Amino acid sequence: MNLNIWIVLSTQAKNAVNARLRHTDGEYTGPVSDQEYNIFRRMVHHSANIDRWTSATFGGKTWTLFNLTFADPDKQLKKALDYLADNRGNSFRIGGCWWWDGRQVGTQWDEETGNVVGTPIYPIPEQLIQFMPDDVDYTDPENPVFTPATELKQVNLEQGQHDRRFT
Repeated sequence: MNLNIWIVLSTQAKNAVNARLRHTDGEYTGPVSDQEYNIFRRMVHHSANIDRWTSATFGGKTWTLFNLTFADPDKQLKKALDYLADNRGNSFRIGGCWWWDGRQVGTQWDEETGNVVGTPIYPIPEQLIQFMPDDVDYTDPENPVFTPATELKQVNLEQGQHDRRFT
């Protein structure tokens, strides 16, 4: 089953990862370790889709949200995500992780009730709301009114992907 992950990188981390992925001349001496390089290289190589989404500022840093899709992810992906979250928590966050049917990873369907039960492995951080597009009121088309989003939204869904369950 396909997997959709929102990852959040600080601008500094994003720039360092991009530089490391593009590095070809001589010995690399930057901040991205070989293990981290292999993780990001594998994510880029194995992701069926990567969308740079939007940026937000919190905690004194600017962060960028990426939307990644993996077809038939393996256990190594969870290990890689956990490694980055544990070792680079000041520059890497997991914004959410959903199966294609909309369930958060770590939850399952209760056959009797039809409800989702269980605890998500990667809880949605409260800062995620800052990445959502503004609500727009077009009552006056000449002067639309933009207000910050107050709830998480279904954005960047791919064909066949069910709405994400945020709770």
